[in-house]
Amino acid sequence: MNHEYINKQSNDTLVLLHGTGGNMDDLRTIAEYIDSTANLLMLEGDVLEFEQRRFFKRYMDGSYDLNDLDKRAKKLESNLVKWAKSYEFDLAKTTFIGYSNGANLILYSYLNLNPSVKKLISFHGMVKNMPHQTAVSNVLRLFYTIGMYDPLTTYKASQDSLKLFTNRGIQLTKLITHHGHQILEEELIEAKKWYLENRN
Repeated sequence: MNHEYINKQSNDTLVLLHGTGGNMDDLRTIAEYIDSTANLLMLEGDVLEFEQRRFFKRYMDGSYDLNDLDKRAKKLESNLVKWAKSYEFDLAKTTFIGYSNGANLILYSYLNLNPSVKKLISFHGMVKNMPHQTAVSNVLRLFYTIGMYDPLTTYKASQDSLKLFTNRGIQLTKLITHHGHQILEEELIEAKKWYLENRN
């Protein structure tokens, strides 16, 4: 997985995961808004779907390749441990920022693994048809945005996702907007507020 680390000599680090068709720079402006002082670890998916970059494979009908998803989620976890040691940042003071496909990779980890990074800002992530095997955990914190008119998922599916998170004991903060799949200014404002409240 291609990545770039920007060391700002901060105690805090943001790990950025773009959406389908994006690249490692896509969320940099958003990250700078949320915390301009934080170190940045910018990731780039190495799956190509019709020349568009993704973090894991899916089938032609849009359903996830769960074997590939599991493999790549575990690989990311091992890479994070390696990068934290190499770049000398603290995983306990690290937050994921993911959009769409990038958020989905981390959401899978939250439902099935024991991730080292316990905080996630998920912009329009989806957990449709994902297994959920981990024990209930109240140490994971999640900011999760939903667009009521998101063309990539239904509002009911998004509501079902919220129930899944809360049933697993994840500390959930949700934001529902009357828009689609795009990231709105309202979401950024609330994400920053959540980040500052959950920084430690």
